Amino acid sequence: MAEEIQVYYKKQYKMRAIGADGLNTVVSIPPQVIRREAEKRSLTVLEFLEQFVAIAQYNNIDGVLYTFTEKDESKKLSPLEKVMPALDVKSQA
Repeated sequence: MAEEIQVYYKKQYKMRAIGADGLNTVVSIPPQVIRREAEKRSLTVLEFLEQFVAIAQYNNIDGVLYTFTEKDESKKLSPLEKVMPALDVKSQA
């Protein structure tokens, strides 16, 4: 895999453990990557973040490869629904 990537950027990011006993680890995705992926699809960054999820591929390669795929329509939420999931925002519109 690494042999195939000829031009790349390299930046160090902190990892944060969250949840019980650090069960989940969070690492930031560089904003340049998100902007590039949004532009490829003619979307704004916010639209991209609302419509896509990151997929982590690992196990048969060194490290982790992240790709992006569209969310299942039934799982898409508006920004307000993400922040206030207990509210029925559709009935208040």
